[in-house]
Amino acid sequence: MAANTAALTALQGRVSGLGIPDLAPVTAKLDGLSDRVAGTEDALDRLRAELSDLSGTLAALDARLTELEKRPLTEGAAPEAVAAYERELAAMQQALASQRAEVEKMVAEARETEARASEAAQLAANRGAVARLRGALDGGAPYADILEELRAGGLSVPEALSATASGGVVTLAVLRGTFPPAARDALAAARAGTVESDRSIGAFLRRQLGARSVAPRAGDDPDAILSRAEAALTAGRLTETLDEIAALPEPARAALADWTALARQRLSALEAADTLAQSLNTN
Repeated sequence: MAANTAALTALQGRVSGLGIPDLAPVTAKLDGLSDRVAGTEDALDRLRAELSDLSGTLAALDARLTELEKRPLTEGAAPEAVAAYERELAAMQQALASQRAEVEKMVAEARETEARASEAAQLAANRGAVARLRGALDGGAPYADILEELRAGGLSVPEALSATASGGVVTLAVLRGTFPPAARDALAAARAGTVESDRSIGAFLRRQLGARSVAPRAGDDPDAILSRAEAALTAGRLTETLDEIAALPEPARAALADWTALARQRLSALEAADTLAQSLNTN
C-alpha cells in the first residue's frame, strides 16, 4: 500500500506539474484589437500566429492528460486515492475545455473584426472609384480601368457605362458647341417640309440664311422648340433638352439624330454612375 501510495503521489505530482498557458497577454491584445484593426494588418497576422501556437499548446496538453487518464493505476491502490486522482483529473479537463472555448471565441472575434475592416476598406475604395468615374465622365476621358476596379470590388457595372468605357462620353462643352449648327440643320429640314405663309423679307432671310431664335420663347413651332432646347442645354439640363427635341417634327429630329445619340450616351452614363453611387451610399 505504501508503494502504491507513493506511485499515486508521484503521478499526481506529474499531473499538477502540467503547465496551463497564461492567456492574459492574448486577452489584453484582443481587447485593443478593434481600435487598431484599420491600420494594423501585420498585428492581426502576428495575433493569429500566437493564437495558433496557443491552440497547439492546449492540444498537446489535452493529449498528455488523455494519455495519463488511460494509464492504469497500480493494482491495490486505495479507493480514496483513486477517487481523488479522478476528481483532480476531471477538474483539469474542465479547465482545459473552458480555456479552449475562450481561445476559440477570441479567434472568432478577431476574424469578425478583420472581416468588418476589410468590408469597410472595400466600400471606401468603391466610393473613391465612383468619384473618379464621375470625373472621367465630366472630362470625356476613357474609364475602362475604373470599371475593372469596380467589378473587382464586387459591383455590377451597368451596360450604359460599359458601352462607352474605351473612348469616354462626349463632354457637355462639346454638346453645347455643336448644338447651334445641328439646330440650324434641323430647322432647315423642318422648314423644307412646310409651306411658308410669311412672305416678308424677314421670313425670306430666315429661310435663306437659316436664322433662328437664340433666346427661349414659347410656341410649338420648330424654332421655338429649338430655342428652349438650347436654353436647357446651356443650363446643363440635358434631360430637358432631349425632351424638347423629341417634340420636333420628324425631319428636324432626323437632322439632329447624330447629336441626339451622343447626348443620350452621356445622359445614360451619368445616370448609371449616379445609380452606382446611390447603391454604395445605402450600404
